[in-house]
Amino acid sequence: MQDITLTANQVVLDRTDHSSFRTLWISPDREEAYWISLAKSAQVPKTFPLCIIEEGIQSGRYAIIMDSSVNTNKQPTAKAIRHRDQAWNIISNIVSSEPAIYRPHERSVLLKEASTRTGAAVPYIYKLLAKYWKGGMVPNALLPSYEKCGITNDTYDGEGERRGRKKCPGAEGKVLNREDIQHFTDAIMTWYMTENKLSLEATFQNMLDKYYVIEDDRGNPIKLDPDLVPSRAQFLYWHRKNKDALKERKHREGKKNYPLNSRASIEKTETFLSGPCASAQIDATIADIFLVSQNDRSKIIGRPTMYFLMDSFTRMVLGMHITLENPSWKSATMCILNSMEDKVEFCAKYGIEISESDWPCHHIPSTLVGDRGEMESVSADLLVNQLGMRIENTPPYRGDLKGIIESRFHTINVNLAQLPGKMGKDYGERCTEDYRLGARLTLNEFISVIINLVLFYNNSHCMEKYGSTIQMEQMGIMPIPLELWNFGMKYLSGAQRTLPRATVRYTLLPGDKASITLNGILFKGMLYGCEQGFREHWFDSARVSGRESITISYDPRDATFIYFKPSPDSEPVECYLLDSNKIQGQFSTEELDQMHQVHREKQEAYRPKEDFQRILVNRKIQEIIDKANNAFPDQSDQSKHQRVSSIRENRKDEIEAQYQQSILPSKEPSSESNLLTENDSVKTPIQRMLEEALDETY
Repeated sequence: MQDITLTANQVVLDRTDHSSFRTLWISPDREEAYWISLAKSAQVPKTFPLCIIEEGIQSGRYAIIMDSSVNTNKQPTAKAIRHRDQAWNIISNIVSSEPAIYRPHERSVLLKEASTRTGAAVPYIYKLLAKYWKGGMVPNALLPSYEKCGITNDTYDGEGERRGRKKCPGAEGKVLNREDIQHFTDAIMTWYMTENKLSLEATFQNMLDKYYVIEDDRGNPIKLDPDLVPSRAQFLYWHRKNKDALKERKHREGKKNYPLNSRASIEKTETFLSGPCASAQIDATIADIFLVSQNDRSKIIGRPTMYFLMDSFTRMVLGMHITLENPSWKSATMCILNSMEDKVEFCAKYGIEISESDWPCHHIPSTLVGDRGEMESVSADLLVNQLGMRIENTPPYRGDLKGIIESRFHTINVNLAQLPGKMGKDYGERCTEDYRLGARLTLNEFISVIINLVLFYNNSHCMEKYGSTIQMEQMGIMPIPLELWNFGMKYLSGAQRTLPRATVRYTLLPGDKASITLNGILFKGMLYGCEQGFREHWFDSARVSGRESITISYDPRDATFIYFKPSPDSEPVECYLLDSNKIQGQFSTEELDQMHQVHREKQEAYRPKEDFQRILVNRKIQEIIDKANNAFPDQSDQSKHQRVSSIRENRKDEIEAQYQQSILPSKEPSSESNLLTENDSVKTPIQRMLEEALDETY
């Protein structure tokens, strides 16, 4: 056990009776020691057995505790300082006479000398010494404790005269008693501290009606004498003196709104993160825009759903997914999958050429923050058990805990204001424009717009309120997501991980049944193969033993590959189409101010570059809009009702058309696959998918 060495000016707690003492002086040979009780009545020090107390600290009977008796007033008033100096002049010459001041006989002599010299009475000097010793043996211990003066609570005994300003004849007002105070309390709790948010005036009136009105035999109210009724001023004064503002705010805002609108906002998200991919936030929203069909632009197909996955540390958009289907686990996995895949290939699908350095995100975040929607799905266990991610869900009504991605949705919808078909705030109100009729963009054109906005945000957007570290400032790192990402990947590595493409896709993509046949792996009328299958003679075995049913994962957006796990312990295999159908503590305040000034100047100097990049992206978007407008056919022969009433059928046709385009093989399917789809009594996979999508949507 470690030895305990007690020193002067420490506070010791006796656990047996919860009394506490301050050590005052210990002799060099540790044979003599004095302390003073911190009890209010104690005024003289006493000796104590040092070795016994130290042994008691080791055994647990005594404990050295935090000193809470020291006066911590950093800005005393001039009057308080004057009182302190007067008291210090009386005892300053004797407190330094150690250990004589602690020994009774020698202390008596010292006190008489001080009394003769200063004119102060001996009992008063004892009082000053006790205050000095108990307060930490510093001059400020002699500061007057004004906060302890006076009474702590008003007394309401109903006796004597009414307090306060003299009232006018006939006005309300009485001598308050405990019953009146209870009525005040009940009224505040019943009517004021509720989500109905009644005013204090309404609360006062309700209180009078309930407690200060009597009724006659017929139930008619009778007015009481004004001297028996509390006044409005008395009620308001009592409330002002006794209210708990925080408690009132919680009750009046309610459990739903208080955490979202009135809670404290102290720290930033990036403060607690180690670097890129330490945490990511995912969420979905319905875009405020209406789209048209890609095959027939005269058909309105409704509003798309946007999914985004954003890195919490760098604010980088890691992945996105835009679909016509409603928010679901399936759509969320498409967004997560996009965050882990090659963005050059993804952008190329929509006619946008980028380099790897423009969007270098293909990593697995350690933690994924959702909002109790898709992330509470049973399927979300796949992310935990197979990809090693940690899932966190925000509490109900706490979208602010995903503030990074929530603010990004707001920005995206603001940037969509120039697009045709953009929904206004007055949508659905009477006598307003029908924004559905302004739809011009197809789903793929809208995705192209969003990709351009994401690239602008990742590469050019300078964040004003990002909490940059000292190291970032010293290295000239601007608070731009891409710069923060590159900085974090180089200097703050450790959180980001990668997994083989086949493993990620097999885990996240939806599953279905396929068959190993003599011609290859048959799935939805298409044949797939892989090197392992050819090497291990899977297809030769099928010729002899017959076809074998297997479980595969597939990408609904792209039929180029499927993913199959040959055995439970093996890694997934990618199968391809056989017919060729991817920190500030060490700096001074002046240095920090100078660095912040330089940072602000850098941001201001960067603004023109960001504005120019915004002009370029707006022009690209305008080109997409012009192309869509030019391709829009003449609709003069159709009424507004005809166009709007067919949205459901148009949406169904569009989903089927997009699915057909994504899975259409480059050659005719085999005779075996035709046998699977020609049977009219069995629904095709396309029909089943369409029915599921429509059921989720409507």
